[in-house]
Amino acid sequence: MTTLDDPRHERYLDWLCTLRKDRVPETLAALAAEFGVNVRTLRDWKEKPEFVKEHEARVRRITGAPERTQEVLAALHELSLDSSSAKQVQAAKTWLDATGFLRREVTKATGDTSALSNEQLMELVEAKAREIAEQRGIRLVKGA
Repeated sequence: MTTLDDPRHERYLDWLCTLRKDRVPETLAALAAEFGVNVRTLRDWKEKPEFVKEHEARVRRITGAPERTQEVLAALHELSLDSSSAKQVQAAKTWLDATGFLRREVTKATGDTSALSNEQLMELVEAKAREIAEQRGIRLVKGA
């Protein structure tokens, strides 16, 4: 494969960029059969530099889509406010890190974020959430 002008390459790229649960056909072997090639051929295509480059570009476009990022951050924020969740603190730390707040403020102030109490961490999350909401002109609703 020297170029990606074969329609099967495009179809394979689309298939790779589809969530596993949504792939049709479900398996690599079934896709290879659809193309009339063996699985090794698909693996060979996947290793070619031009294929890798296009695959990485597509993945970046998909995962870097602002709406996906926003959904993930919203879910993390919601979990970080759920005091009944065992994952609350980790979600809060991840949210703070993803928004850049943890790197800019907390690490400068303490040098060691593990020394923060849950209450201190939650205060930081809530303060940052209010700041971002104000910047974006949205209203926050506190979780359960």
